Amino acid sequence: MSPGLQTIGFLPAFPLNAINMTLWNSVLYVLYNAALPPFVFTVCLILVLASWGKTLGVRKLYVEMLLMIFEVRRECQLSN
Repeated sequence: MSPGLQTIGFLPAFPLNAINMTLWNSVLYVLYNAALPPFVFTVCLILVLASWGKTLGVRKLYVEMLLMIFEVRRECQLSN
């Protein structure tokens, strides 16, 4: 392998230069600072509500949405 080329796991060799590392650092920064806090907050909120026997009502909304989809599909099927 030539100098400056590195492999990551099963990925082929590629040059690690400042641009690639800067891009990688930017992606990690966005994931860590933009995606992680809402995810952690949601998990904590679900755990706290579950410990009090409460719910966010997401399952009920999901079931209602599925019922609407199936009703529309049935109406379309009956009209053809």
